[in-house]
Parts: sequence; structure tokens; C-alpha cells
Amino acid sequence: PNPAVGRLSFEFSAALQPKGFEIISLSGQKVLYLQNPGQSGQIDISTLSKGVYLYNMVYAGGVVTGKLVVN
Repeated sequence: PNPAVGRLSFEFSAALQPKGFEIISLSGQKVLYLQNPGQSGQIDISTLSKGVYLYNMVYAGGVVTGKLVVN
């Protein structure tokens, strides 16, 4: 869900073959990176300050970027 509190759940299509998942602050600092995150799961974001972040999901064919709100 977005906004997220404590944990971020994700599920990717098997066809995407995710290679990495990162969360970046709006100032450009990489605050979290997971290599080979798998098809689904949860990410602990309880250490992130409240605010708006960007995320990148890197997969075999490119990158999907989005906005994440942490409450």
C-alpha cells in the first residue's frame, strides 16, 4: 500500500525477473537497496523517516520508477 507504514509489500510478475529494488530520498540519497528481491515479499521500512521517496525496481528489461509515501 502507498502510503506505507513500517513495511512495504511487493509482488512482481515472474516475467520481469527483478534484479534489484532501491528506495531513494528526494535529495538523491540511496536509503535502501535489495539485490535480487524475488517475486514477492515485504521490506522493512520502519527505519525510514516520514516523507516522500522514489523507488526503482531494476529488472532484466529496464527500470520501473515510482513514488513512495512513508507515514
